[in-house]
Amino acid sequence: MRMIRAALVAAAATAAAGALLTANDRATSLLNTGTYAGGVNNVLVTQGANLKGLVGCVARGELYVDDLRNDKLRLGIFSTPANNKISAHTWVPRSGCLNPLT
Repeated sequence: MRMIRAALVAAAATAAAGALLTANDRATSLLNTGTYAGGVNNVLVTQGANLKGLVGCVARGELYVDDLRNDKLRLGIFSTPANNKISAHTWVPRSGCLNPLT
């Protein structure tokens, strides 16, 4: 299993804007190393490039998600397995940490 730092998740996104899946979306686990004192330490990940599509979040307190095969990206009533589906990320405050992954 590969451990991929959350800060590098976006590097896997080489798809054109709006694409939902590419051959480069290969995250099977995530690590949140956020230490910003301002409280923006949670990582929102998305299925689509440019922060679009289904979402998941790695809260600072969670630290790592060791197996994305056990998690789903969600948006409303829609969901998809998170494994190998993450294209982008952004740092968010705790209130923006939608659909926490564990």
